[in-house]
Amino acid sequence: MEGNGNKNLSLATLFSIACVWFGSHVGGGFATGNQTWQYYASWGWISIITPVLSMGLLALVLRQAVVFAQAHQAYAYDEFFKKLWAPYPKLELIFEVYFVIILLVAVGVAIAGAASLFVEYIPYTAAAVLTGLILFFTTIFGANVMRRAATFMCIIILLACALIFGIGIAAQSANIAPVLTETELPSGAWPPLYRIFVYAGFQAVVLPAFIACTREVKTAKSANTVTFLGFLMNGGYLTLGVLLLLIWQGQGGINFAAITLPNLEICNALGGGWLYWCYFVTLFLAFISTGVSCIFGMVARLENKIFTKSAGLFANITMRRALISALVMLASVSLSLFGLTALVRYGYGLCGYIGIFAVILPILIIGTVKINRYKKEHPEFMR
Repeated sequence: MEGNGNKNLSLATLFSIACVWFGSHVGGGFATGNQTWQYYASWGWISIITPVLSMGLLALVLRQAVVFAQAHQAYAYDEFFKKLWAPYPKLELIFEVYFVIILLVAVGVAIAGAASLFVEYIPYTAAAVLTGLILFFTTIFGANVMRRAATFMCIIILLACALIFGIGIAAQSANIAPVLTETELPSGAWPPLYRIFVYAGFQAVVLPAFIACTREVKTAKSANTVTFLGFLMNGGYLTLGVLLLLIWQGQGGINFAAITLPNLEICNALGGGWLYWCYFVTLFLAFISTGVSCIFGMVARLENKIFTKSAGLFANITMRRALISALVMLASVSLSLFGLTALVRYGYGLCGYIGIFAVILPILIIGTVKINRYKKEHPEFMR
């Protein structure tokens, strides 16, 4: 919309928005290595390529979502999908079902993972309560607090993961060439290729929080830049995480298929100590970042829809946010009892399949058609 007097946003502002995507992605499954192993590294050398393709697909979807949201001034996800599906707005319920399921699974993963992380030091229940309280207070204060928290956690995670990946890859650098020159795939080409779409499908859960933070992204250059920054961070770090696991698999008897926390196992194999504690802090921040992003999406959806006419306690928007956050966490704690590995494999897998049809295909097909139609009617839009 440069023709309307809108300007490109600063790189710092766009980076902070891109961090919302990265913060949602680098949750418990990613930072532990569990998710990276199950969806990528376990399938062999091709997993060096598939993360880039998966994150590229998701970047394209989010870019189109940002443009569509601007064209229709739809920054809340219910309004967004009603306008996307118009003249059949009730189909928005497909996303509602997807979003509720994955939100509960993702927060369940965060709570289960953080509780397991602390269980050596404090009882599991106390660790779960501590994680819940942090999520609770971070999500009830709105978009600005959420963005600042996501940016802070994103920077810490970026630096710590770079350190862990760098040391781990350097320690087994002699295995890089053999891994990359391997020609056979353990299960053939199809399983890793279709997981490109499954992984993008469940990572698309970031869409509500992402578009809620893009009200000021009013030029094509800003929309392209913010999603490209997100692609670089997510695709780059995911690929490094895959390489780390590929070159460590089998070293010293390590079998990641039987390990819940693969990256922690690598830290221990490297001698533990300060590297272990660096990983510990990074992992905890990763759990929190996922919980914050997911719960905020539901809070933003419901905070102005329930108890809005109340003259009592819930007349206060902060109290309404607190209630929504508490209900989500109560359900997620129950799911956390199934354990991290099961939730990542089956919970995220189910959500990935639903996400293909609830988010990816509708935005790429219907969204693109409607964007092109809008541009023809408004030639000055996002030139």
